[in-house]
Amino acid sequence: MNKWMIYNKKISSLKGKINLSDEILRILVNRGIDTTEKVIEFFNTDLKKLHDPFLMKDMDKAVDILVDSIDNQEHIHIVGDYDQDGNSATVTLIKGIQRFNKRLTYAIPDRIEDGYGINKNMVDNAIKIGVDLIITCDNGISAHEAVEYAKAKGIKIIITDHHKVTIVDGDQSLPKADAVLNPQRLDCGYPFKHLCGAGVAYKLIMALYDRLDTPIEETYDLLQFVAMGTVCDVVDLIGENRTIVKEGLKKINSTSNKGLLALISANSWNREIDVYALGFVIGPCINASGRLSTARLGIELFLEEDEKLVESYAFELVRLNNERKELTNKTYEYVIDEIESKDEIEDIIISYADMAHESIVGIVAGRIKEKFNRPVIVFADSKDVGILKGSGRSIDNYDMFSKLNEAKDFMLSFGGHKMAAGMSIEKKNLKAFSEFLNLNSGLTKEDLQKEITIDLRYPIDILSESFIESLKLLEPFGKGNSKPVFADKAVNLLAYKIIGKNKNVIKLTFIKNGIIIECISFNRSDEIEEYIISKFGRENLNNYNMNNRSQNLVDIIYFPQINEFRGERNIQLNLIDIR
Repeated sequence: MNKWMIYNKKISSLKGKINLSDEILRILVNRGIDTTEKVIEFFNTDLKKLHDPFLMKDMDKAVDILVDSIDNQEHIHIVGDYDQDGNSATVTLIKGIQRFNKRLTYAIPDRIEDGYGINKNMVDNAIKIGVDLIITCDNGISAHEAVEYAKAKGIKIIITDHHKVTIVDGDQSLPKADAVLNPQRLDCGYPFKHLCGAGVAYKLIMALYDRLDTPIEETYDLLQFVAMGTVCDVVDLIGENRTIVKEGLKKINSTSNKGLLALISANSWNREIDVYALGFVIGPCINASGRLSTARLGIELFLEEDEKLVESYAFELVRLNNERKELTNKTYEYVIDEIESKDEIEDIIISYADMAHESIVGIVAGRIKEKFNRPVIVFADSKDVGILKGSGRSIDNYDMFSKLNEAKDFMLSFGGHKMAAGMSIEKKNLKAFSEFLNLNSGLTKEDLQKEITIDLRYPIDILSESFIESLKLLEPFGKGNSKPVFADKAVNLLAYKIIGKNKNVIKLTFIKNGIIIECISFNRSDEIEEYIISKFGRENLNNYNMNNRSQNLVDIIYFPQINEFRGERNIQLNLIDIR
């Protein structure tokens, strides 16, 4: 059972100073926004308030190099990555630089053939086409060999990245590039450390336009792509990221980009694009191209102007994403069966799925982590015999990057951050690797118990549309600025029913003080139904309707929303937990 906690922070420091309801103030204070200055900063998403890009270490160097290449009309080559953030960063650089230099090409590593990031083969290909300057985005911070090789061949190289810097004997280990832009550098004084790869790329474009006396407003259209990368890379939606996403969503919802419009249409999305649509509809389609085909498809979608071509690209991306879903579900079920066949679940779940496609093991690891609230690493066979490729997802109490660093001798390579990582390992070392991580996990039973922190108790019978609408002031929600969490006690469960095409949605009906409210929960139908039966007994269930209504009391954690259907608006709860 999950552990429920409720914030107990006071709003006295803000009450009477800020013209917001007590409920909104409490939610803000719960997130550490507890001074007038912080509240003003939170709501001030003016693009003019974005930090000066020249505060980033090496930005002066990078812009000098880039301006020199532009002045001399040199061949500039962008090396991106195959996920949504890499896609966004690549498109941002291409669209930003082509205003001044049309001699632009790009390359994306193949997930299977090349692996992550720039490598020597990609440098050789750049040499063949006469590249003068390489700019990486969303990769490169650990590409020491490839960078040295490029430099030896006379190619200038700028790294733009946001991943953690490797630490060796207490010192950071940076590639010997001409400039390294990364707010994660230990010697970088840039005040905001949570930019995604596209965010760092956008900072370079901002600095370039400033140096070339070009109105910064001309870069704002790029925010639609930067917002996609920011949401889909699951970085904290605070500070600059909040501004980028909020303003980027405005650009998306008024976009003239033919590729984006085609992808929205191909997904039959007929509502406003929000964070959910980016993270669970648009982003997965772009990611699917890099997983099962070529990531160039996602890049070309946003660069191409031919409507027939972009339409074909969009439908192919949707097809690939549907294929990815099928592969993911198949692998997920395989790993679940393996886990549940064991006598006990280990602190660190490490699974080798010999039938899995290596490109989807990260998604599977994420789903397994959500189910068991444990760090998870899922491995699949790579193209090289005897070599496994793995992807991990972690929980708040476990720094996966640090722990993998302790186990680096077992692996051929690894990279990532606290909450996610990728690695390759010889198959023969898998058992020893798993044993080492579990013996040295440092996790306690309390660490593995999922904790849900509640913002405030709010009885469901007093919910109003105006209150729910007021919560939109806090959007966009995401990592670092999660949706508010509310709770209510002693709610009568009136009915429940399993619905949905895949029977993975549970619909519940609650009643309190004569007010009936519908509630929905996705992907937990089996778990919730099992709980209801265990609590009330199957004999009390009659065609999904509960008898002895006064005894069917439950406590719930929820998020309220307005459900619009066929022109009617009703309050509906999104169930988070029940007990």
